Amino acid sequence: MLSIDITDKQVKLVRGTLSGNKIRVLEVETRDLTLGSVSNGYITDIPMVAGEITDIIATKNIKEKEAIVCINSGSILYKEMTIPKPKKITNSAAIETMIINTMGITNEYNVSYSIIGETEDENQTPALKLLATACPQRMVDGYIRLFTQLGLNLKQINISNNCISRLILNTPKLESAMPLMLVQVDNDFVNINVYEEGQATLNRYTRIDPYDYGNDDDYVNQAVYNEVFRTTQFLSQRKDMKPLKEIMFYGQVRDFIALSNAVSSFNVPAHILSMPNNVVTFCDFDFSEYANAIGAFFKVRKDLDHVNLLDSSAVKEKKGANKFLIAVAFAAILSIGAVAGATLVCNSIAETTQAEADRINAEIKSDEMQAKVQLLAAKDTVLTNVSNYQANLSDADVLFEYLPKGTTDVMAKLEEALKGLKDTNLIGEVAISGYNVSVSVETKSKDMPTQYVRNLIDQDYFEGIVFTGFAGEDVTEEEETAEGATPAVNNQKEKDITYRFELTMRLKGGNNVELK
Repeated sequence: MLSIDITDKQVKLVRGTLSGNKIRVLEVETRDLTLGSVSNGYITDIPMVAGEITDIIATKNIKEKEAIVCINSGSILYKEMTIPKPKKITNSAAIETMIINTMGITNEYNVSYSIIGETEDENQTPALKLLATACPQRMVDGYIRLFTQLGLNLKQINISNNCISRLILNTPKLESAMPLMLVQVDNDFVNINVYEEGQATLNRYTRIDPYDYGNDDDYVNQAVYNEVFRTTQFLSQRKDMKPLKEIMFYGQVRDFIALSNAVSSFNVPAHILSMPNNVVTFCDFDFSEYANAIGAFFKVRKDLDHVNLLDSSAVKEKKGANKFLIAVAFAAILSIGAVAGATLVCNSIAETTQAEADRINAEIKSDEMQAKVQLLAAKDTVLTNVSNYQANLSDADVLFEYLPKGTTDVMAKLEEALKGLKDTNLIGEVAISGYNVSVSVETKSKDMPTQYVRNLIDQDYFEGIVFTGFAGEDVTEEEETAEGATPAVNNQKEKDITYRFELTMRLKGGNNVELK
């Protein structure tokens, strides 16, 4: 089996096998990609990327024809959520619909998910805990075309977060290191996963640009610090969050000393992700650079894990539609052939077999017959849609609860959280886009930002609350004196500090309002 990790600048290929819960790595290879051939996860130059992979396969004399691909992008959404439990957890269509509505995305996204547990909502109604992934369908289609051109049998399209999570969650010794923050380091992005009690609970993927850091040679380490800081700030607002035990780095870790120094202020031990005991190899390579591709080899529980984008409903529907049209056409042809065969028996013996065959072919190709085939296909599509509608009626009331709310209610909740907070006010314009909300707040107390966030969390109305900006303005002014008078040496007003901070958050699914 081949596992191929594709980023904007590199292709990493691993040839390996999985036996039980042990992976054997046979060969690895990395190739740099031409700038722009992959952009934020979208393949823009399929022949170029295919050429690099083909060259690796030829150089290594690789014979395997089955492959897995790991992808990542800032356009991919990765989220933990809780949804009402459908009557059947095998009803993937209902679950995907709830995910789409909760995330506030369109059907242009390809949705996959993992069921990580069962719980109850505030009304003691059975619910499912999910890790959901939403990937633009156009991105998925690009990888399907790439592997078709390569002549490889593509078995999985997986997100790098899911690939590395398979490795972490299949390494028992790492459970004792949880809560664990895993940081993937790259020249173009920082990708953070948090693991607690044997499961992934948070992902944060951020693209980085040297320009944002003054083109400093140390921009990657600065970006890592910023993203670790923002993640720890978010985690600190969770009432049930235990202190982090470890920070582990993997990927393009060129200077671990500088990297560990960058995060030393968090007082959490920092390490490089090492090769676990259930991965064996006879070749020399940097494990942390190939961790995503290696993790993709681990199997998943098909009843709980739906993380292969090839298996999502969007792709299945496309394949199913094509197969159906072929089947209908073939059935129609068989029916016509049967009629023609009976006619052949009744015709004059003088008619030649060739003449009869020509007549049958002409009838099959006629506009009338093709119209009948298309009509049958259309009728079957309608019947299928009706059947699916009836199957999901039982979940219709649940799905209705996942429609979002209006700006009036959102503003009321934001202002409600200010009650009891002295000298704390909303400033500027509150921005609401789909399920996303951003707000600016001004306060005289440095403790108020944290209290405001806690009030918002207690409302159970918003989720994913993150500080995106925080500043304190120190204003010290001399007191006015009478004209000609000499001001006192220490004649100053007490320091007056105004704190301004910005928050982003998302509406929780089930808030049942319309955005206008």
